Amino acid sequence: MSENINLKYQDNFLSNVIFKLDFASVPELFSDIPNDIDNLIKESCPTFNKRETIEYQAIIENGRKTDRERRFPVFSYIHEEDKNTITVAHNYITIESSKYRNFTTFKSLIEKIIPTFISTIKIVDLTRIGFRYINQIVFKRGNPFSWSGYIDSSLTSVVDKFFKKTPHTSRAIGQVILNKDDFNINFTYGTPNSEYPAKISRKEFIIDIDCYSNFIETNGVISTLGNFNTEAKILFEKSIKSKLREKMGIINDE
Repeated sequence: MSENINLKYQDNFLSNVIFKLDFASVPELFSDIPNDIDNLIKESCPTFNKRETIEYQAIIENGRKTDRERRFPVFSYIHEEDKNTITVAHNYITIESSKYRNFTTFKSLIEKIIPTFISTIKIVDLTRIGFRYINQIVFKRGNPFSWSGYIDSSLTSVVDKFFKKTPHTSRAIGQVILNKDDFNINFTYGTPNSEYPAKISRKEFIIDIDCYSNFIETNGVISTLGNFNTEAKILFEKSIKSKLREKMGIINDE
């Protein structure tokens, strides 16, 4: 399996790739985005819109509990053609792609935005970093319970063996949470069934790999991102078989 880690593909089944950085609330972002950051983000995602989000905080006064409503702006920047979205709030920033090409391209966007964002906003307390790959493997036709040669049998064994591919199945999802030395991985797999709660009738499978850590230094974002990507590739390659690799089209660099 290790020799597959460096494989590159012409196509992929990634419906969304999400990078998220959480930080302690920054008052400067309660009303607007600094011009330097606004201009920088618009170079990559020129379409801008602003909306409002509501957060509720439980307050106990004189033995009585009340919910205090607080409103915060959320700033979104979109590149329609590249399908990239950058979202900034008072306590997080996300960079998303629904047209993911490769890690090098996606990382270059993060490298362009995040270091400058951190230094300009003067963020010193990062609380969480996350990097999530959502693979939605969908075929237009075929037996929805037949994944031999495409998906590793260990990920389909509950439906294949325990339930013996019963046609009454309407959803089959599994989850494994891995606790690495300095980060975690939430690995979700199975048949989510886009027509749920109807019975499964479409050939679709999800491999959702969410890497995250609650311990991150401001100067360690990019290196941590690289570690996450490596682990995600390892898990993905362990999950798939030769027929799916052929369908994606292996790129031969030689």
